[in-house]
Amino acid sequence: MKSIAFFYWEHEDGVTQKFYEMMSNSLQKFGYNVIPMCPSAADFDSQCTRLACSAQLDFCIGLTPQSVNISVNGTPIWKYLDYPFFIYILDTPIYHLVSASMQELLLEKNRKIVFGYPDANQMKIMSKACKLHKIKHESLFIPFAAPRNPNKINTWGNRDIEISVFGNVGKEISAHNLESSAHDTLKKYSNTDIPITRWVECIHNYINSSLPMNVTDSLLHQSGVEINKIFDPIWCSALTDADSFIKRFRRIQIVKSLKGKKINTYGTGWDNYDNEISNMVHHGKTPYQKQFEIFNRSKISVNIDPNWDFGVHDRVFNAASVGAISLTQRNPYIESILPDGVGCLCYAPNGSDIADAINDNTSLLEEISYEGHRRTQLFHNWDYRTAEIIAYMTNSQPR
Repeated sequence: MKSIAFFYWEHEDGVTQKFYEMMSNSLQKFGYNVIPMCPSAADFDSQCTRLACSAQLDFCIGLTPQSVNISVNGTPIWKYLDYPFFIYILDTPIYHLVSASMQELLLEKNRKIVFGYPDANQMKIMSKACKLHKIKHESLFIPFAAPRNPNKINTWGNRDIEISVFGNVGKEISAHNLESSAHDTLKKYSNTDIPITRWVECIHNYINSSLPMNVTDSLLHQSGVEINKIFDPIWCSALTDADSFIKRFRRIQIVKSLKGKKINTYGTGWDNYDNEISNMVHHGKTPYQKQFEIFNRSKISVNIDPNWDFGVHDRVFNAASVGAISLTQRNPYIESILPDGVGCLCYAPNGSDIADAINDNTSLLEEISYEGHRRTQLFHNWDYRTAEIIAYMTNSQPR
């Protein structure tokens, strides 16, 4: 039997464990024996030693660079095991670039290492930056997908949550004063060659734009900085903080614009806005796995994550997989797979039309819920994505 070693780490919210479960199930359907490799396992080192002494693997998969950012007998796991590695980046690449291991992986020339990205434009940015550094960057666009959900899907009339919102916000953010909040977030980078006032201006421009844009590319372009700066530790850290700030600020901005709707929020920091958002019930930190149950009770799930301009966050497919309508920011990819008003609802990136997106489609919501679920289960499950990975890594045709 063909085998794959699958490396993942124990995320406290269960994120990587769930991705491992979904992808592993699909790999097994294609006839693979999946060997789970978690660094926290007591027998991890001995498992690696056995794998290194055998010739039984087709290739290895790692969920994020952290999953292979470990050593056996002083040697990084991706060097210790002489097999091709597929490293799936589960978020914006800048969140991983501060890792020395990630940069070493990018520089590796003697082994086949393929990076998978859930957003095509993030992949292009990384490829361009690597080219400027004369780094060979082998990459594959693998959008997120949804599990084939065996559980009972609630009917539209039995859904008791009008709108659910996942994601953290920060108490340090003032929803009234974007400039001062951004300045406070980025003031530690005052010694860089770009003035803080310029950073704040760039963030202001991005947040108020009605057009889909890539955060990393936009901030670098507006700052007049070359894209290869994303490999510089200081710039990488600054871009990471700016990206995180934009996400948290945008969530507050969007939820405040949904006046008159009953909103349930899941994540930290929302309790700081009780006095500003009266139509909200906050539930605090919520494990990743719990979202499927919540989406199954939701009519609409709002996705607020401006990292994506040709790809979608996994929440979009997770929501649709159990019949919730995903209300997400507009970009070319989402509109090509779940068209606005047909398989999901879309709003402008700055949220200026988010209330209209719901109100203009009130009579169609149940139909959109059905179609979004149908298309997701048929065309955007993990079996399709897994087939692409297998075909690329084994140089075969998709099954």
